[in-house]
Amino acid sequence: MKNILKELSGVPGISGHEDAIRHTIKNKIKKYADEIHEDKMGNLVAVVKGNKKGPKILLSAHMDQIGFIVNHMEDKYIKVTPIGGISEKITPMTPVKIHTKNKKIDGVIACKGPFFEEAEEAKKVTKLKELFIDIGLIDKEKKDKDQDKEKDLLIQQGIEIGDQITFDVPFVELQDNSVRGTAFDDRAGCAVLVEAIKNIGNNFAGEAHFLFATQEEVGLKGSRTAAFRINPDIALVVDTTSTGDMPGITKADSSTILGKGPIVTLADAEGRGLLIRKNIKEWLVDTAKNNKIKHQLEIGLRFGTTDATIINMSREGIPTGLISLPGRHIHSPTEIANIDDLVGAAKLVVASITSAEKYF
Repeated sequence: MKNILKELSGVPGISGHEDAIRHTIKNKIKKYADEIHEDKMGNLVAVVKGNKKGPKILLSAHMDQIGFIVNHMEDKYIKVTPIGGISEKITPMTPVKIHTKNKKIDGVIACKGPFFEEAEEAKKVTKLKELFIDIGLIDKEKKDKDQDKEKDLLIQQGIEIGDQITFDVPFVELQDNSVRGTAFDDRAGCAVLVEAIKNIGNNFAGEAHFLFATQEEVGLKGSRTAAFRINPDIALVVDTTSTGDMPGITKADSSTILGKGPIVTLADAEGRGLLIRKNIKEWLVDTAKNNKIKHQLEIGLRFGTTDATIINMSREGIPTGLISLPGRHIHSPTEIANIDDLVGAAKLVVASITSAEKYF
C-alpha cells in the first residue's frame, strides 16, 4: 500500500489534466478487471464480475488533485489561477513544478518578501492574485531595443497558458507508519481501490464497478456523468477527511484520529452534502465489525463534501456510502496519512462488496 500511494501521489494530475494518472492507474489494474474503459469525461472504470447475480456496486475515488494553471506571463514571472480549494495561508514559498508539453520546470510560488513589506502589509495574508512563480530567470542583455517583452524568456522555455502546475513535495516516511507527501486527496483513495481490485476475486454476488473519477475538486463533475451511465444499485465512495487530533481543534469540531482506522462518514456539510440512510450505515458498520476491521464514525466537517453527494443524487437516487481516510493538513502542499488506515479501508471495501447482497 505504501508503494502504491508513493507512486500515485507522484504523478501529476490536477483537475482537467488527469491523463498521466489515469494511464498509471490503468496499467496497475487492467490485469485484474473483466472490463476496463475510459469515458468522454476522462473517467476510468474497471469492472469486476462476481460469480452469481447480485447488486451492481459502484466504488469511486477521484484522480484529480488541487494545483494551479498558468494564466499570464509577466516579466520573468508567471501568474497563476488556482484549481480546486487552495488556502492563501499555505501557498507562498512552496516549491512547484510546471508541466509543459515537453518537460517539467522547477519553480517556487513567491510573493513580495518580508524585507520589502510595510508594517501593515506584514499583518495580512497574501492574496492568491498577488502570488507569482519564480523559475530563476535572469535579465539578459538585449541585442535589439525592440526586444523588450520579457515573456519571450518564458515562451522560450516552452511554457504556455493553461499548463498545469503541481506542488513539488517529496514522499517521506514518518513515525508510526505515517507518511508525508502531496495529493493524498485523493490518491490515497485511489490506492485503496487499486488494492481492493487486486484482492476482490470473483467470490461475490453482482458486479463491482471501480470508478477513478475526474474533476472532483472543481465541482464533482466526473462522478456525475459516470454514475448516470453506470446506473448502479448502490455506491461507495472513498475520499480523505481532515482529522481533529491537532492543537486548536476540539472534539466537537472533529473527533477523528489519524491511525485509528477508516471512517464511516454519516453526514457532511451539515447535511447539505451527503446524509446517508440507515441501511447504508448498517451495511458498512456491521461489515466492519463482522470482519474485525478497526474503524471510526464521524459527522463530517461543516464545509466541503465529496463525490458521494452527487452520486447519491444521480438519476432517481442511488443509495451511497462514504469511507473517509483520516488525514492531516488536507488541501495543503504537504499532507500526512497513515498506511494502516489505508490498509483497513481496502479491507473494508472488499468486505463491503462481498456483504452487499445481504443488505440490498
